[in-house]
Amino acid sequence: AVGGKSAVNVGVSKNQVGLFTIPKRVVLDMFALSSLPREQVCEGLVEAYKTGLALDPELSRFIEKQCAELLRGDLRAVAHVAGASAEAKGRVVTVDFREKGLRRVLNLGHTYGHAVETWHRCRISHGQSVAAGLIVMAELSRGRGLLSEADAARVITTLLSMVGERFALPTVEQAWPIILTDKKNAGGRVTFVLLKGIGDHVCVDDVGPEELAAARIRALQSWQA
Repeated sequence: AVGGKSAVNVGVSKNQVGLFTIPKRVVLDMFALSSLPREQVCEGLVEAYKTGLALDPELSRFIEKQCAELLRGDLRAVAHVAGASAEAKGRVVTVDFREKGLRRVLNLGHTYGHAVETWHRCRISHGQSVAAGLIVMAELSRGRGLLSEADAARVITTLLSMVGERFALPTVEQAWPIILTDKKNAGGRVTFVLLKGIGDHVCVDDVGPEELAAARIRALQSWQA
């Protein structure tokens, strides 16, 4: 679709073998959107919200304000989010199709999120795993003083409304070996995409297990509330 990537998992590592293909056309079908169950709408909303947080503050604000309507499947609102998210992602992919630089922003929340998904052997969906990853990302960003208390709290509250039944979050001891296989890593260093404001990101490679563990503990306080 928009991103042009197809990949398969190998062993415990996600997206290790795949290819890039430029789509000839991307169609957002209103009838198909109207057929989606709530769980699938939530899946898309998590990824769309991630895109807004990383690239499009207006999109993230729309999702926050219209979250209840979106979760009820309001077709006009869902169609707006799908279109805006596709356009924002398309702008990035056009500049960096093979993920050499800017496109890494689309992995916001995915570093720990992929570890959640892999640790659960994909019994937890990708969207729900990414939601957990985004919450931990928000706590990492807040802990570093990059994201304000108010923005972090709003992001976490919005994500929690998209998550259904809570599931276990792997400890850092369980997650870190999986994180070490992440495709964003370079030179043996783990890469995290963090927020330094809504719509503004930064890639860092100095997050260690202790800092991640502290962010996970803070995330659990909201997760289990």
